[in-house]
Amino acid sequence: MERRLFSPDNRIFFHYWFFPAPTRNDRGEILPAPFEAIEKRDELKENWQRENGHPQQIRFVSLSPFIVDGQTGYMVKAETFILGAENN
Repeated sequence: MERRLFSPDNRIFFHYWFFPAPTRNDRGEILPAPFEAIEKRDELKENWQRENGHPQQIRFVSLSPFIVDGQTGYMVKAETFILGAENN
């Protein structure tokens, strides 16, 4: 039996954290993320991402440069993807 839970391309964002910081130096090179952002990403990878969820659930953690309301910084995202069909 197949039952649709969500559309195959559905992405669910659970949480995100923004860390204001410069993202580029005067030569245009990308600067490393602040320690707090790296620490948050690592914490999520070690704890939240490894928790057992639903078998159709895939969890991701990412860290990337971002702009929020004109402020540069780095965003840590904890995302969950749900596979589209449940097979019994």
